[in-house]
Amino acid sequence: MLNRVLRRSYATLSNEAAAARTGSTPLAVRERRARRPGGSIGRTLPGSDTLTSGLTPSEYQEYIREKAKAKHGEMPSPEEWLRDVQAKRARLRGMRAVEVEVPEGKSVTVLSPVGQRVFLPNVLFRMIRNHTPKGQAYNPYEATFRIDKSLTKNDVRNYLWSVYGVQTTYVRTDIYHEARPSRSQRVRSYYQQRAANNRGGKRAVVGLVEPFYYPDAVEDMSKDDRTKFLDILERMTAKEARREQNLKQVFATIKKHADKWTWTGPLTTSRAVILRRIAERRAAREAEIERTKQDMVASRGAGKVVEAEIVEAS
Repeated sequence: MLNRVLRRSYATLSNEAAAARTGSTPLAVRERRARRPGGSIGRTLPGSDTLTSGLTPSEYQEYIREKAKAKHGEMPSPEEWLRDVQAKRARLRGMRAVEVEVPEGKSVTVLSPVGQRVFLPNVLFRMIRNHTPKGQAYNPYEATFRIDKSLTKNDVRNYLWSVYGVQTTYVRTDIYHEARPSRSQRVRSYYQQRAANNRGGKRAVVGLVEPFYYPDAVEDMSKDDRTKFLDILERMTAKEARREQNLKQVFATIKKHADKWTWTGPLTTSRAVILRRIAERRAAREAEIERTKQDMVASRGAGKVVEAEIVEAS
């Protein structure tokens, strides 16, 4: 009864989800599976090493070992064994079944937390885009998170199910450490060293039963979608308006507190700026005359007739 109460519904993986799980399997695991004697262990799904029964090669080997130890007729089928294994993996930890009396005189089994109930987690899950190699399509059956180093795979699985109701098929984590400091940087205070130890991060790659498509990046959007997105972002945050207001405040502060404040932009009408503009235009005119002269000499040397337009003085 307890197992039936704590069991979650686990959907059958589609071919795309099975292929995504196979593609995200660590390379060492795939090489170890390829070196196993015996060759093929049965028919597999397209683009995946998952068997038609739903078992991965590792789960199939475990099933064979359990079947060898079980008595004749007591071992369930591969599908039933896999459902029991998945129910055990996806069970709600920290919960127990409690019988509660109802007004009709009957008892109902409900779930009750074993320890102190915590309503909101005190950890931060930041979802990021999946790593997609160039030339490959985005994998919607995976999700990537930046999490705290203290979280385990079971914590990630329970968090996603309890808070968002997301069913997961696998959780893979890796830790990114900070680069080793040089000898001169090792002499730090206690707080500096503690802050440096927290600069690393932990990544969790989660397999999803239902696909989730991450929103497109701004550079991947079409022109119309990008314009709509920026307009919505401007209405929500007023980024450009705040930027203009900050510039006005800066200029007002500079002009207010400076006794001899002058504008030194490119349009300043000072004598030095005027003379520099005259010199630049004169140099451009002389360069144009020299280029025209060289073209005329080259044309005459080639025997071509050079026609000049006569402009009458007004």
